[in-house]
Amino acid sequence: MKFLPWIAVLLCMGAFTNGLAGDGVRYLALEEDLPRLAERLGMDEEMIERLEQAHHHLVEHQEQPKPDPVKENGAIFVDNQGNAWPKPDAALLITGEQIGYLEPCGCAGLENQKGGLKRRHTLVNTLRDEWGWPVALFDAGEQVRYVGPQAQIKYRRSIEALIEIGYDAVGFGPRDLRTDILGLAINLNEESNPLTSANVGILEFDSGLTRGWRVVELGDNEKRVRVGVTAVIGETALNEVPPNDDILTLPPIEALGQLQQQIEADACDQNVLLVYGDKEEAADLARRYDFFDWVVAARGSDEPPHQPSAIEGTTRGGGTQLIEVGHKGMYAVVIGLYRKSNESNEQRAPGEGWIARYQKTPLDHRWADSPEMQANLVA
Repeated sequence: MKFLPWIAVLLCMGAFTNGLAGDGVRYLALEEDLPRLAERLGMDEEMIERLEQAHHHLVEHQEQPKPDPVKENGAIFVDNQGNAWPKPDAALLITGEQIGYLEPCGCAGLENQKGGLKRRHTLVNTLRDEWGWPVALFDAGEQVRYVGPQAQIKYRRSIEALIEIGYDAVGFGPRDLRTDILGLAINLNEESNPLTSANVGILEFDSGLTRGWRVVELGDNEKRVRVGVTAVIGETALNEVPPNDDILTLPPIEALGQLQQQIEADACDQNVLLVYGDKEEAADLARRYDFFDWVVAARGSDEPPHQPSAIEGTTRGGGTQLIEVGHKGMYAVVIGLYRKSNESNEQRAPGEGWIARYQKTPLDHRWADSPEMQANLVA
């Protein structure tokens, strides 16, 4: 019976939703229902007392003032003078390495945690629907951390959620490829399937179950912005992928070389490379293929730096910028792109003529849980 204290805690923390207290605060059970639940679980008097204590502690915690996310994590989408960003001509929202954290990660209460697909959905809805930003959504991969049935379910749920949010391109991590990737991919709608990789093919590279290169068009006809994107698994991570008859792979250097002609022919305003690898590997690829404006390292710092870093030895648009997205899906990186005026209509080299603003965006409780995503995740 020593396990029953943990049942008491679970009952009060939300494992079996049963009631709604004042102000919309949801508890697992209302206080008046605790005796009935205790009887159902066969608790003795000591255990009932401990259950009630746990419930009271939860009530006290909920009644405490919530931390101000702006004070805790800073204001966002403002300049150094505190002025809000103007609406960009285009925006990029980049995430990666969720590694199984579909819900927020952290300790000491949900209001102190970051991440989660429900908050991410709200962030995207705010940028795209409320503020009217034309935004492209990219994820560098590794939705799950482990292997097995639970990882399979989490990967499927994650990809379905990213499609619901509206992601344009989603790369792979090595553990993603240890799920039943074929079973998932063949059941995705071809038009909304975001799976993207230059060096991973499912069945074949041209099977249509993945795309090696995508062009996303944002904005209206007069100010249309074309963003090209591809993704690769880095050489180190590729060695972590076990043999699989359903999957074909190429070294990332070879795969990007095969795409070069197409990328140069499309002449997009901005090009993005998502690398499931560390920042050194990502920077090496950027130097070798100097036609990307933004290169993302999924295996970078624990959280995104406050600014991107210029990659030495690159020239595209004045120099390729390296982005690190952090771990556990606790942050999103948002890039605001502003086209420079060109009254003289001078010829500009690819990637030139843009001003960019960068925002490390914490997925804290300033972003309310999306009810649509909640419904999808529990369905």
